[in-house]
Amino acid sequence: MLSESCPIFSPGAEAYLQDLLFTLAIKRCHLLIRPSVARLRQLLPAHLWNLYGDFLLQASKEAVNSSQKWVHSGDCGHCDVAKLAHFCELPTVLIVENTATDGEWVKFIISKLRPRLARYTGGRHIGLDIRQAGGIGEIPKELERVVDRYRQVLPHDSMPLRVIALADSDAISPGNLSPDAREVRRIASRLGAISHILAKRTIENYVPDTSLRTYAVRRPNHATAIRFITSLTGPARDHYPMKVGLKEAEIDATGNMYPRDTPLGLKVGDFIIDFMNDMGPLVDASELRERDGRNELEDFLDLLEENL
Repeated sequence: MLSESCPIFSPGAEAYLQDLLFTLAIKRCHLLIRPSVARLRQLLPAHLWNLYGDFLLQASKEAVNSSQKWVHSGDCGHCDVAKLAHFCELPTVLIVENTATDGEWVKFIISKLRPRLARYTGGRHIGLDIRQAGGIGEIPKELERVVDRYRQVLPHDSMPLRVIALADSDAISPGNLSPDAREVRRIASRLGAISHILAKRTIENYVPDTSLRTYAVRRPNHATAIRFITSLTGPARDHYPMKVGLKEAEIDATGNMYPRDTPLGLKVGDFIIDFMNDMGPLVDASELRERDGRNELEDFLDLLEENL
């Protein structure tokens, strides 16, 4: 939402206005909902209205059902138009531990649960920039770097940074976040960025049981571990360390969360990339929602969509 008195509509700012309109119409990253289409027709030079008028009219209709946030600058009549145009063209940044696993998993759940967002992750104009931190301990440092860059061109503090961090909880039991996960949350909050810490232990714990059992048929070397893991229920299933297996200290620390005869070190290994490549087309959205069990994946996708 822009004020009718926004300096970007002044004759001397036409270059920045063209940049903004290109971002809106060609990159399709945002929708302009104010000023109204009727006022924009009066505010824009005739040659720019002829180029972009049809898009702006359609955008005003799309905004009615949009899941994006409606944002306006608190100082909209006096903003720095260069910052405004540049900030709007920047993609939303999602910082993950590993782009090959966590990043591809995000694209995977988008394709299954929110396919309309898929266009932001590929093509010529990337709307969602998924960045690798190099481990959960590196996410705060990457947050510092990205937020510093975005704040330099943020037109006003009332506007969201559109910087998000996603991390495993690494929790051995519900709510028991690892120190690294708590640090990601703390740094994101301090910087004005957004964090989403997974409720389950890792992304692997969101793989549906049915698909996991089918995967075990294709990868019989993992069958024993998968058979045991999918026999678990509740917190035990959500927090089982699928990549490395359980340690005795974890069983002791979680009381009676696991069955008494739970084996130590039974693991599937680093399987998520192979699973998505091999089983991806067969995974059903309803399976993902059932394994999720608390609407967390939908909430995370809502978070992405409102920031894109």
